[in-house]
Amino acid sequence: MSRNRLLALLAAASLVLIVGCEHEKPVATVNGERIEQEEVEGLIELYKSRAEAREGTTGEAGKEEVSHAQEVGVLQVLVRREVLSQKARELGVTVDEDEVDEAAERLEGLEAARGEGESETDEDAAREQIRELARAQLMYQALQRRVTANVRVSSAEVLAYYRSHRSSYPEPGQPANRPSTSVEATIRDGLLAAARDKAMARFVARVLQAFAPKIEYAEGWSPEPTK
Repeated sequence: MSRNRLLALLAAASLVLIVGCEHEKPVATVNGERIEQEEVEGLIELYKSRAEAREGTTGEAGKEEVSHAQEVGVLQVLVRREVLSQKARELGVTVDEDEVDEAAERLEGLEAARGEGESETDEDAAREQIRELARAQLMYQALQRRVTANVRVSSAEVLAYYRSHRSSYPEPGQPANRPSTSVEATIRDGLLAAARDKAMARFVARVLQAFAPKIEYAEGWSPEPTK
C-alpha cells in the first residue's frame, strides 16, 4: 500500500471517529450545555471512592453494581450543578480559582485510599471530578451569600425560641424569661443559619423551575417516569 493511500485511510478513520463522537447524544442538556454519560459515571466513581475512604473499605465493596435509577439520581446532581452555574453567571457571581484549587486539594486527600493501582488516566479523571465538585460547593456558597444577604432574625424571634426551649438552656441565676448574652448569640446564630438555608432552598427551587423548559433528557434518563 502506498504511503498516500495509507494516510488517506487514516484520515478517513479519524473523521469517522470524530463525527461519531460529535453525534453521540448527551444524557441531558441544560440550556444547550451538554452533560455526557461519562460525567455521570465519573461522579459515581467519586462518590464511591469517598464512601470507601470514610468507611475504610476497598476491593469488593466498591464493585457493587449501580442501578440506572441511581445513575439518573446522579444526573440530577449534575443538572442542578449546571443550572446553578448558569444562574451564577447571570447574576455575576464568581469564585476565586485559587480557592477552588485549595478546596480541591482538601477533597483530594479523601481519595488517598484510591490512589494505588489506578492508571494515570483514571487519576486525572478523578482529579478533574474533585475539582468540579470543589467548584460547585464554592459556587453554591457564593450564591447563598448573595441570596441571603438581607436575611435577618429579630430579637422577638430569638426570645420566643428561648422561651419555648427554656429547659435546653439552664442558667443558674439567670431570669427565666430572658437569655444571657452568650445564649442569645447562640440562638440567633442557629436561627439565622436555618433562615438562610430555607431562603436558599426557595431560591434553588425557583431557579430549577425557571430552567425546567431549558432542560432536555435523552430517552430513559428523565427523572420523570414516562407516561
